[in-house]
Amino acid sequence: MPRIGKTTAKRLQIEKRRYKAIHLRKSGATYRVIAAKLAGEYGTKYSWQAAYQDIETVLRQIREETRLGAEELVRLELERYDSYLLALAPKLQQGDTSAISEAIKISDRRSKLLGLDAPIQVKIQQGIESGLELELEQFLDSLRMALDRDVFVQVLTAVGTLQTRSPKVEGD
Repeated sequence: MPRIGKTTAKRLQIEKRRYKAIHLRKSGATYRVIAAKLAGEYGTKYSWQAAYQDIETVLRQIREETRLGAEELVRLELERYDSYLLALAPKLQQGDTSAISEAIKISDRRSKLLGLDAPIQVKIQQGIESGLELELEQFLDSLRMALDRDVFVQVLTAVGTLQTRSPKVEGD
């Protein structure tokens, strides 16, 4: 039967403590409550700062695993696109228009995946009819959900700037 060294046993104890701390935090416990609950089991020197460090360590590990997982998925998807293009190559060289169309779709998808597309620019014309106001509100709500808060505020500021200008009327 293999022996567990002191280092391994201590590492297991730390991981177990972190596991308990993160689950208490997910349940809504504050760092002080977590420290109080775990201090009896892990020593009275287990403070709220130690609980905070344990939870931050676990969250950092999760973020790293997620980032690596996402990078792996992107790499896998890019390899798929490469294999699709390779399969289309003979037809592309013959000028097959349906193959060209499919290759463009693959290229478009690759660009989106890699974030190569230019940002979408939205132009709002003044003189919106009352029936379209609700649609505009719904559009702004969806924009708020899709954009980072700071970017959304910049969009609203830009729209406000447009409103202060004199409206363009057809025929001017």
